[in-house]
Amino acid sequence: MKTLFLSIFLFICTISNAQEVKWGTEFLNIKTYNDSLQQFNEWEGWKECYVVIIADFPNAKIEIFSIYKQQYIIINITGQFDEETKSVLQIDGIDRFGSKCTLELLHFFDSEKDQIYIRWSNLEIVYQMKKL
Repeated sequence: MKTLFLSIFLFICTISNAQEVKWGTEFLNIKTYNDSLQQFNEWEGWKECYVVIIADFPNAKIEIFSIYKQQYIIINITGQFDEETKSVLQIDGIDRFGSKCTLELLHFFDSEKDQIYIRWSNLEIVYQMKKL
């Protein structure tokens, strides 16, 4: 548990001085799994999308306030690293239906844009967002 909070703390220090981070989204993209081809289809393309996302790290949850409220419980931080252009936090989670998923928060150093990827075995969603 200490490792979880240390990883979260390090990522938060990269993107914010707060323990709760709020974003407003600008775009959404979706990729679905094709059972007959046994692979994911291409991304559908960016669509305008304006919702609020709150990462509440002290309470180990991420909420997306879309038409249907999405809530993800943080189970484990599986990776936290910096690349040349971005900082990445990888998370194992559970959605509100009890399904396992992975979440990946990306902070880009050269812009105000961040992204969150949410992945299940048959669906991937990515939101492009800016801190509020």
